[in-house]
Amino acid sequence: MQTSNYTISFATLLDLPDIRRLWHAMMQEINPPYPTDMAAPATVDEFTRQAAHVLADPNPATFCLVARTPDGEAIGFHCFGYQGRDLGLPRVVAFTYWIYVTPAHRSAVLAEDLARLACEHALANGIVDAEMTRLPGETYRKGLGYEPFEVRAHAPVTLILTRIEERRRRREERAARQNGHDMQLPLLADAPEEEETLP
Repeated sequence: MQTSNYTISFATLLDLPDIRRLWHAMMQEINPPYPTDMAAPATVDEFTRQAAHVLADPNPATFCLVARTPDGEAIGFHCFGYQGRDLGLPRVVAFTYWIYVTPAHRSAVLAEDLARLACEHALANGIVDAEMTRLPGETYRKGLGYEPFEVRAHAPVTLILTRIEERRRRREERAARQNGHDMQLPLLADAPEEEETLP
């Protein structure tokens, strides 16, 4: 795809240094709270190795589009691929891994063109559903038609174990009060993160 301001094409191994630079810039800008160290040199090196394997694969399931200015500067990229699902439908979806445009060239039109070309590629391969993740608080993907269907969360294992013990202790204290032995004592207020109703 070519416009007066940029061209978009599928990446090759020759584009790897620019993809590395753009991915690193994206991670520095996003600075996700979890997982950590996404912009660390070791992580950038690992991303570069994985990207090299993808770009060298003769039968890829993951693809990368690169946007360049007329003078050849790489100003954006979109890595996407096709993922299978073991249970339920759809069995295969187009998944956006990374999409980024540098701040100096950022525009809705360029981001939309990167997304549109990926969608056209999906349709040409018989894929009619797309998925992507987002950071908490982000809403702009809804304007493209994305609707949330699950939320992922993380916690240190030791914190989970501590919270389980705290919840059990609170339940035991409530049970002791309710059996009439110490009804004169005020109830201990539960913490705001008191247990949810489990299915």
